[in-house]
Amino acid sequence: MSTKRKFTKAICGLVLLQGLLLNLNAEESQDEQILFLHLKITNDVVSLVESTAVPGHLKVPIAAEKQGDLYLELTSTNSVPIWTDVMPDPLVRRYEYEDPDHPGQLKVKEVKLDQAEFTIRVPGRKEAKQLNIYRLGQPAAKSAAAALNKTRTLLGTVELRVSGPAR
Repeated sequence: MSTKRKFTKAICGLVLLQGLLLNLNAEESQDEQILFLHLKITNDVVSLVESTAVPGHLKVPIAAEKQGDLYLELTSTNSVPIWTDVMPDPLVRRYEYEDPDHPGQLKVKEVKLDQAEFTIRVPGRKEAKQLNIYRLGQPAAKSAAAALNKTRTLLGTVELRVSGPAR
């Protein structure tokens, strides 16, 4: 067999192998889900309003670690954290406006609300059992928030039911 023919067969084999790997990867990614949890917070108690699961993969943020007042902890059936995040407090609204006495300068006002509704995205993993939402004693980044066990208060727990993908 000529070298040219061997080379052609090798290239065809690699193309077929690549197609198989892409197909396997596509099937694996179809199993991934994102849960959109519509939540309501009233008097520092969080409750679930609505839950929606959609196919997809939750992307990891590229930006440096953000600061947050609420700590989100997704736990497995044996209560081991499998995903965490932080977010700003939805009960605090920050308004910036031009100072009428000093044109060109901004004034900042923070308003504390009694209740708010908000939506978060969490990975829809099959082993996920519940989402715990804590208020941190002081704003912190995600990596530091896990260490603040003593200075966080549980606001609510949302039981999750992650179903398999519809086929």
